[in-house]
Amino acid sequence: MSETSNDVQTLVGQLIADRYLVEKLLGVGGMGSVYRASHVQLRKTVALKTLHPEMTRLPEAVARFEREAIAASRIEHRNVAAATDFGRLDDGTFYLILEYVEGESLREKLYREKCLEPGLSLHIAHQITEALQAAHVHGIVHRDLKPENVMLVTRPGAKVHVKVLDFGIAKVPLEGSPEGITAIGSVLGTPSYMSPEQCSGRIIDERSDLYSLGIILYECVNGRKPFESDDALALLALHMAAAPAPMNQDVPSMVADVIVRLLEKDPQDRVQTAKELLGLIDAAVLGHQATVLPLDTGRQGIRAKSLILNGRSGLARLKALGTWLGTRSYSGFGWCKRHAALRIRVRGLQIPLGILALVTVLLGAGCVLLVTRLWHAGGSSAVAAASAGAAVAQPESVLPKGTRDEFQRQVERIEMLKAYERSERDWTLLARGYAELGQWQKCAQSYRSVLSLRPSLRSDPLLLSDMQLAAQDPEGFKLTLNLSETVLGQYGVDLLWLVWQQIRHNPDQAENAEKLRKKLAVLSHRARPSLRVAIELDFFQNCPNLEGVVTRAAKFADSRSLEALEALTKATGCGPRLEYDCTPCVRGEGLLEKAIARARETSPPPLGAD
Repeated sequence: MSETSNDVQTLVGQLIADRYLVEKLLGVGGMGSVYRASHVQLRKTVALKTLHPEMTRLPEAVARFEREAIAASRIEHRNVAAATDFGRLDDGTFYLILEYVEGESLREKLYREKCLEPGLSLHIAHQITEALQAAHVHGIVHRDLKPENVMLVTRPGAKVHVKVLDFGIAKVPLEGSPEGITAIGSVLGTPSYMSPEQCSGRIIDERSDLYSLGIILYECVNGRKPFESDDALALLALHMAAAPAPMNQDVPSMVADVIVRLLEKDPQDRVQTAKELLGLIDAAVLGHQATVLPLDTGRQGIRAKSLILNGRSGLARLKALGTWLGTRSYSGFGWCKRHAALRIRVRGLQIPLGILALVTVLLGAGCVLLVTRLWHAGGSSAVAAASAGAAVAQPESVLPKGTRDEFQRQVERIEMLKAYERSERDWTLLARGYAELGQWQKCAQSYRSVLSLRPSLRSDPLLLSDMQLAAQDPEGFKLTLNLSETVLGQYGVDLLWLVWQQIRHNPDQAENAEKLRKKLAVLSHRARPSLRVAIELDFFQNCPNLEGVVTRAAKFADSRSLEALEALTKATGCGPRLEYDCTPCVRGEGLLEKAIARARETSPPPLGAD
């Protein structure tokens, strides 16, 4: 073989190591070349990677090549291109045999399509995460995760399959060198995808790969990177200090939340493990699938029927039924006839679905919901429930209940099982048991497992109540914050508001309270309108932002906004002598008075209410 990279094609047609017939040159890089070859005995296609001869004189280049071989050989996973052979030829050329992956890189797909559909992006991210989990188990950190190193294999009738390549600069635990080969303080990687700690040359761990994956996922759903600069040093500085560019408005909130968690500057605030990330992605996938058939499209009947038959509560099912039939006018009669045998359980009473549907068509969904609420409330409270600002009835929990002794026995039984042997019910009993026993950190950890197995429990009032109590524990607080951001959706924002109210005036909890206040501002777009008003009244202090908030408060406010709204009635407080009106913009057309009146007569929904 010639000693110049311009002559590497001379390998084509040669038999390497007495068993690999080189068939085609696939690419040439600064350090080596990649060929397609065939194992002559096994008749199997492989990828042959060689190190340029001049590179063999550079110890670091040889070390990287060996490191890739070690890393790829240790990781046995369907989403990692496996290494099967490694050696050195008589002329000194190092070679590495890898699994041959035929497809296109994620970079090529992004060049062609620019932006990927959220469902496909999550599917790809899930497989990359599985590959990282397999590497991290062995203490291997990839350190150069980017779209170029992610291959997509498409098979007829099957979803895209991912293969992660190129562990050439991976951090691999080697005997006598806990940090692998690269010295602490050196900066390796591709600037667009490097973590803040990688950019600054600090010690990195598995969380650095998760940050890089966050950049990739951001790019997939937005069609651009979160940080852009032609200057490599400026790009490193952006990773270390700047906030990511705002995401496109059409990015689903649960997908955006996963990305935000991955792109935290401080590794301690980031998603901690690949296993945790898999749970977040699974929840985001379920959330995305639940919104692909919105009720106001031509396919609304499919979505409404799913809610009607599988909804969490009778009132939720009635609401879906009424909304759907209300858009179909009297054509709903035919649907009632076909499904006359179906029943809905409302407040413990089995009611034939056909009867409810008929009443809905004749009187409207609002009348049916009003009747059910009046029937449930009874007496004088029914009159209050008829008003627009009525409190929503407390939803019922499906979680197990029992005595402290019963839960103690269950906890002891389940703790004897290995984690992978525990069923969904075991995890649920464990979470409830820890709550009854006051072991709040373990309670929050168990609920994290419960929600990864059954995300639909995110609205369960007992689960949310337990998590509210768990937040009083320092470690439980972190887990509650994490689950509220990533899995619990609007119910998580309700939960964080309640926790904030509990600790905001406690000087010992000042740091956590301020963290929650900022987090609520960030998550306010996910909150129900009434809570969003309360959050923004706290966050915005001056006109003109307050004018828009008060306008919405007149329509949506509940008692959570009352204190802030009443504070706005004070027409002084600004100027050198505090004699001027700070917020004149809120006093027009009686909006502030309307908002206060609504807040006084409207109770907030209980935890878990729709």
